[in-house]
Amino acid sequence: MNPISDVDDARLRPYTALKDRQLAAELGLFVCEGEHTVRRLLASKYRVDSLLIAEHRLASWADEVPGGTTIYVAPNDLLSQVVGFSFHLGVLACGVRPDELAVDALLPARTLVVLPEIRNAENLGLIIRAAHGLGADGLLLSDIGCDPFTRRVIRVSMGSVFGLSIVRSRALADDLKYLRDTQGMVLVAATLDEDSQALATFERPAGPAGSRGVALVLGNEPDGLERCWVDLCDHKVMIPMSAGVDSLNVAVAAGIFLNHFGG
Repeated sequence: MNPISDVDDARLRPYTALKDRQLAAELGLFVCEGEHTVRRLLASKYRVDSLLIAEHRLASWADEVPGGTTIYVAPNDLLSQVVGFSFHLGVLACGVRPDELAVDALLPARTLVVLPEIRNAENLGLIIRAAHGLGADGLLLSDIGCDPFTRRVIRVSMGSVFGLSIVRSRALADDLKYLRDTQGMVLVAATLDEDSQALATFERPAGPAGSRGVALVLGNEPDGLERCWVDLCDHKVMIPMSAGVDSLNVAVAAGIFLNHFGG
């Protein structure tokens, strides 16, 4: 137990002084906040660097924190200064970022979600929550999209980021070709092209080796799925829209597609 009484205490630097990108680059850490997300972190495979707990909430956490974990204890008003607003959730945690993984870490898989360029943290958090809740086996991201371990993504995902296998690819096109050509997974593009098949009539196809693994490729919110990604895919599938509605939010669409594929 480490009592903290000053918001400028150097030990709080990961919680106070560093933005997500700095925190990742300088210390290899991420921060999450709130009981639900911290409990999911503690129950996950990820290592916890430290916890910051409000004094009046310490007793309720005493039996949940693994032995040897560094715990900082502070008045609740100091926690509010740390996060920059009135904070009633009582606990924050610093976790250790995972090592970079290759696409093989997602295999074997029945359903993968592929996101070439999701830059909105809230959309990514919601997609992660849907993927985790609807039985997807993992998430494949490009390295130009949103970082899945930012505070906002973790918060919006309700900690589901800790329960889902996630790979950020440095060569996404090559990894998709590997999944398709070597692993027998079927690549399905979510797109409103005129020749796309309606989702309601689309059945999970078998790959060349009899695999029924599907990698669902989704575009970003403003522009949809770029042609280069569509051209890599085996099938094009759409959710038909009523007149006057162009498209759905990408996170809503992801949930509908994943519910159809059934994990």
